[in-house]
Amino acid sequence: MRLSFLRNRNPVDTPLKRRRLRLGLTQEAMAEQCGINKRTYEGYEQARRVPKKEHLQALMQVADLPWEAFAFPLQYLRDHPEQDAEYAERASGHGRPPRTG
Repeated sequence: MRLSFLRNRNPVDTPLKRRRLRLGLTQEAMAEQCGINKRTYEGYEQARRVPKKEHLQALMQVADLPWEAFAFPLQYLRDHPEQDAEYAERASGHGRPPRTG
């Protein structure tokens, strides 16, 4: 069964990206923790790809997000505004871990 409803065609932001930034991880580190190729992870974070079942399970576990965050990302963000202030701070570069390499 293909879960095409998980696709967010116009992402500005996603719960997965917010959670990764909140955890202070790079995309590469998050992908590694999930056992996913970095490019594949980027597609999931940007809602350009629909996660395979096993990848979805890993993403949910590592990011500690419910499936609704992947199925309905914009609704999930609207329903969880408490993450906005912390996300805004990290996204602006303050509180983000320094880049290495």
